[in-house]
This record gives sequence, structure tokens and C-alpha cells, in this order.
Amino acid sequence: MILGLTGGLATGKSSAADELLRLGARVLDADVIAHFISNYDPTTLYALRSRFGEAVFSRYGALNRQVLADLAFTSSFHRRELELIMHPQVTAVIAGNVKAARYAGEPLVLMVPLLFEGGLNQLCDKVWVISSNESTQLERLGKLRGIDEVQARLRIGAQMPLIQKESQADLVIRNDGTIEDLHAQVRSAWEGWVKSYEAENE
Repeated sequence: MILGLTGGLATGKSSAADELLRLGARVLDADVIAHFISNYDPTTLYALRSRFGEAVFSRYGALNRQVLADLAFTSSFHRRELELIMHPQVTAVIAGNVKAARYAGEPLVLMVPLLFEGGLNQLCDKVWVISSNESTQLERLGKLRGIDEVQARLRIGAQMPLIQKESQADLVIRNDGTIEDLHAQVRSAWEGWVKSYEAENE
């Protein structure tokens, strides 16, 4: 079975994924895939340089993710340009892993921030959404990432509203409390999912 894990900015997706890893799950992180591709794939680097120019690269040729993120979150045009470059390649890697997991009969967790936006929920048997109040998101973005409120609101507003993601989820995990609360919810949900999976495959 394929489990999709998604949510909004600073809702706790990575913390939930970390707990799943501790529980023995195999987690495929779309951001890690995207980072690898944008670091090492020459075709992608050429496309990024052609679309966005030298401003998104350091003087030594490394991609400046902060500059690129600022462009993407403040301009829907630039965001779409970036998606056109990155999403097909990231999707191809994810789809290949899903095919292999299904062939082997093994569970796989897909941690994809833009799961619904990219249509990757169609590859999943179940989808969990990690959700938080906007005030909690703003606080975390400020404290943990040093993003001011104006930029934080722009970034949150650039994504699909959480209420829309929640409406499409099989399970919504609220994360407005402590990390321990989040981990407890993830453990309970995972144990239930594993039992269901094992029962279906007996």
C-alpha cells in the first residue's frame, strides 16, 4: 500500500515523517529528490539557469535555493516556471518507486508537499494531511526559519489552502500542540494502517 503524507508550510510534515522512519517505515521525500536533481542533473541546472538567470546561482555555480524560493513564492509566474522544470522529473522518480513497492508488496510513504497540486495523490491508497492553525504556521516560520510575517503569509497563500487538502484526506492529523502529541498521533495512525495492510494481505 502507498501512503501519501502532505500538509502545509510549517505544519510538521517532516516531524511526522521522522517518526514514521523511527517506526520502520520507508519514506520517500519529494524535497530530497528535488534537491538531488537540482544539484546534480546537468539538464535541470541548465534549464534553471536559462529560465531564471545567474541570479539564482552563487558565484561558484551552486544553486541558491533561498533566492529561487523567494522568486517562486512571490510570483505565480515564476512558481509555475519552476514547477514545469522540476515536477516532471520528481514525479518520474516517485512513480518508479511506487511501481517497485507495489511489485514487491511493500508499504511506502510518499512525503510530498504538493501531493494534491501535482496529482500524486492518485498514486496513493491513503492520504494523511498534517495540519495546523495559520497562527501556529506563522509562529513556526518566524521562530524556526526566520521568515518575517509578510513573507510567511505570502508563502502560505501561495499553496493550496489547508482546508481544501483536509477535505481530500483520508486522515487529518492536527499539529498545534507539542511534538510528543504529534508523534503519538502518528504512531497510532501508523499502527492502525499496518494492521489493516497486514489483514488485507493475509
